[in-house]
Amino acid sequence: MNKKIIPLLLALTLLAIPVAQGLGELAGLYIFNVSPGQTATGCLVGSTSYGYSWSYCNGWGIMSNENQTITVTISAEGEGAKYLNYPSSVVLPPKKLVYVNVTATIPSDYSRNKTMNATLYATQGCTSSGSGYSICFSLRVAKKVFINVTNYEPPVINAIPTTTTIPTTTTTTTPAKICAQVITKAFNPITGEVKTFPTACIPDGWKVCTGTCYMARYCHNWYEQGYLNNRITYQKYFERYCK
Repeated sequence: MNKKIIPLLLALTLLAIPVAQGLGELAGLYIFNVSPGQTATGCLVGSTSYGYSWSYCNGWGIMSNENQTITVTISAEGEGAKYLNYPSSVVLPPKKLVYVNVTATIPSDYSRNKTMNATLYATQGCTSSGSGYSICFSLRVAKKVFINVTNYEPPVINAIPTTTTIPTTTTTTTPAKICAQVITKAFNPITGEVKTFPTACIPDGWKVCTGTCYMARYCHNWYEQGYLNNRITYQKYFERYCK
C-alpha cells in the first residue's frame, strides 16, 4: 500500500470510532507474535470501510475527549494478561492521541497453549461533583489482544510404550497418542467453519479457538481475498496469523 495513504486510513479509522463519554481508542485487533524466551511489540491490524487493510505497530492508541489533562489506569485480564508488559498509568492531554507502549514476554520454559487472548483496559479515575451530595463517574475503554506463540509446539502426552516378549523375539509397540478428554472448539482457517470436537485432538490444518473464535472470520476473509483474488497483502496476513 502507498505509504502516503496509511496515515489517512488511520485517521479515518480513528474518526469513525465513537468516543464514549470521554475516552476513545484506535480500532483494530491487537496482535503479538513472540517466541519463548523473547519479548515483542504488538501491531494493531484492521481494515477500513473501503476495504483497505492496515497495520500499525507504534502501540495502543487511546485518547481523551475532555478539555483537561487526565490520568488513566492501565490493566489487563484474561489468559494472556500475565505475559503483557505495560505502564500502570498514562497521562492523556486534552483531545490528543497517545500511544501506550505494550509488549508481550514469553518465558523460555513456556509449556502452555500456542495462542492466547487477553483484554487491555484504560480506566479514568473516579470523579465527584455536586453540592451536598457526591456523584462518582468511572470511564474506561477496552482492547482485545491476541498472542501467538511462534516457534513453539505444545507438548504431546504419549502413552508409555509396552513391550511384548516372545521366546526369541522382543517387540516394542509404537507409542500411541492420547487425546485429552476435553471439549475443544476449533476453526478451519480456509473455510471459516467453526466446530466443537469431543477431545483436544483436532484435524490437521485446524486451529484452536480463543475467546469467541473471532480469528475464524479474519482468516477466512484473508484467504478468500488473498489466495482467490491474488492479493499479496492478504496472503501475507493469512500466512502470518492463520497457519
